[in-house]
Amino acid sequence: MKSRFFLCISFFILCWLAWPISSDASMTGGSFEIYADGFSMNDASSSTGGLLSLESTVGDSFATTTVGGAITLRGGFQAMERGILRLSLSSTTLDFGTLSTGSITTSTLVVTVSTDSETGYSLMLKEDGNLRSGVHDINDVADGSVTAGQEEYGVSVTSTDRAGTLPAGDRPIIAAGTTIAQSSGQVTDRQTTLTFRAAIDANVRGGLTYSHQVTLRATVNP
Repeated sequence: MKSRFFLCISFFILCWLAWPISSDASMTGGSFEIYADGFSMNDASSSTGGLLSLESTVGDSFATTTVGGAITLRGGFQAMERGILRLSLSSTTLDFGTLSTGSITTSTLVVTVSTDSETGYSLMLKEDGNLRSGVHDINDVADGSVTAGQEEYGVSVTSTDRAGTLPAGDRPIIAAGTTIAQSSGQVTDRQTTLTFRAAIDANVRGGLTYSHQVTLRATVNP
């Protein structure tokens, strides 16, 4: 038996940079670009702050990376980063059409992330509330698997970067958000596939359109 039950999910994208972007002008020529082309020389001096002490001398140049304890100093043009973090979706809406009490309906979204951050990125998934139509809503999956003939809704995640803290199977989408993918370094066009699954039973109110908004947020790791 089929009931007139429609599901539509819309997506809102957030892409955050967790490091500052310099506003210096860039030098370009041919196939190269130096993003920050400022150059300066300071008088010999020293600066201190907490456990950190920096000393400089007139005329010295510093174009290497120096590591000491928890401090890393980078000098030269390579120390200035433009900072790239890109997120794209294969679609901005998902439409499950009419659901049946005897089957599971699925819809797939592919999320693609690129970043040049040495610390990698994190991808979070959250919602603005339960899948709903007015006062009627669909229960989140609670047992790790959306099953035909039961009132359940959830999403599974497939990715090389799938978060190690994310339990296997179909997971509920929560308002507070869940980290679903992470990397520990630079990635290019790294894909995460989200498979949304919905099932209903005879008690679900038919003839309605159920929907909610899902947010995907990408951030650079600190």
